[in-house]
Amino acid sequence: MSGPDADDGRRAEEGRSTDERRVPGAPHATDARRADAPDTDADELHGWRRTWARFRRQRTAMTGLVVVVVLGLAGLLAPVIAPYDQGEASSDFLDGISADHWLGTDPIGNDTLSQMLFGIRTSLFASLLAVGLAVVGGALIGLYSGYFGGRVDRLLMRCVDAFMAFPGLLMAMVVVGVLGTGVVNAMIGLSVAFVPAFARLVRGQVLAVREEAFVEAAQVVGAR
Repeated sequence: MSGPDADDGRRAEEGRSTDERRVPGAPHATDARRADAPDTDADELHGWRRTWARFRRQRTAMTGLVVVVVLGLAGLLAPVIAPYDQGEASSDFLDGISADHWLGTDPIGNDTLSQMLFGIRTSLFASLLAVGLAVVGGALIGLYSGYFGGRVDRLLMRCVDAFMAFPGLLMAMVVVGVLGTGVVNAMIGLSVAFVPAFARLVRGQVLAVREEAFVEAAQVVGAR
């Protein structure tokens, strides 16, 4: 047999021989390319939806989110789910785990589990306050520095570098010493220590956006 029919027969035989040589259970090249292909569904989304789609694919991030949500709910519902009121002491000093005290008691008779639940509220408030102030302050400094550039950029970045030269704990202690003791003042001190990192991050993003094509196009048509 010759001609087109013979060529088709040889190609069919080569295809069957290739499939026979394939190791059972081994991934095919097509399967590997399909596995390496990007998630087009997430790439087609925009804004917060795309960020959330990418966030959901990270198991570690989702696990951390679940832990934070559970702790946050436990802190908010502490007056309801705590077995004892805050500061309520008993006569059982340093008692071990029991039916009345699931995590025992401290040296003055306070229920350890109840103290932990109420303590979550203070910890969450302090951490959110410190990070929130640092983000706001760092974002404002980074935006002004990256947008105006020139002398403003150099002046603000030299101030940021000066703050970064001091240890964060020492900076917090100085602020607390000036403002006074208290949780709010302590968190303000920590936020001052965190501001330089956020400022440099936001400044870098602003400088990157300034070089985008749409910004240059807007400047060409007269935007300032």
